Amino acid sequence: MIDYINRRLDIIEPASFHDAGSGDTIPIKMIRGNIFVSSSLTMADGKTVAGSFLVDTAWRSALSLTSPFAANHSLLAKVSKSVDAITGIGIGGSTVDSVARITGLKLGRFAMENVVGEFSHAKAGVMSQDDFAGIIGTEILRRFRVIFDYPEHRMILEPNTGFSNPYEFDMSGLFITYEGAAAKAFKISDVIKDSPGANSGLQVGDLIEAVDQHPAPNFTLRQVREMFKEGEGKEHRLSIRRGSKFLTVQLRLRRII
Repeated sequence: MIDYINRRLDIIEPASFHDAGSGDTIPIKMIRGNIFVSSSLTMADGKTVAGSFLVDTAWRSALSLTSPFAANHSLLAKVSKSVDAITGIGIGGSTVDSVARITGLKLGRFAMENVVGEFSHAKAGVMSQDDFAGIIGTEILRRFRVIFDYPEHRMILEPNTGFSNPYEFDMSGLFITYEGAAAKAFKISDVIKDSPGANSGLQVGDLIEAVDQHPAPNFTLRQVREMFKEGEGKEHRLSIRRGSKFLTVQLRLRRII
């Protein structure tokens, strides 16, 4: 059982577990040790598309769609607006997905609106597989207390106080990574065209050494990313090192999608 609000994980012996009945029970399938559930999406044109989704408690995004599922249903043509953005960097390099809002997502009896979805263009790897629709990640799961009842093949969702919080994507247009082992600065690894970051003159390779006059080592990478995902219209003062130059940049957040 994962209680995201209280940051608590409980592992319970099956014989002693009792469901109080306050949540919604969703059947799960176990395939190669992974959890899959059925869910459906509602697109901007009002059409509904159903699929089988992997549930991944380590996936930091809300919803990621495999490239075959997105292509077979022409899903990118059924959103009001999308941007191409780096959504991760791994051993094989950067992952670039199209990011857009999905009008609705139905998971059990719970309906979520304007969910931020990542539409994969992968030609290899797990996101290119055609035997499932996509991944439901932590940005959705953290809005619930989640119980995985493996003996009964079910997942129980109990909404918490964060259930109705809006889904947001980065409002800076920047993809930020750690720079160096000491993590004394954050590196700008990508800047989305016509985004607040681009309009502020920020460039790939710039190093963020302070945010609002607080040195970069005072923050974790997650804290900075979350800071740039909330508060449309909010301004942050960034201290930037670009080669041998030092700059001060005012970054005004704005929703990109």
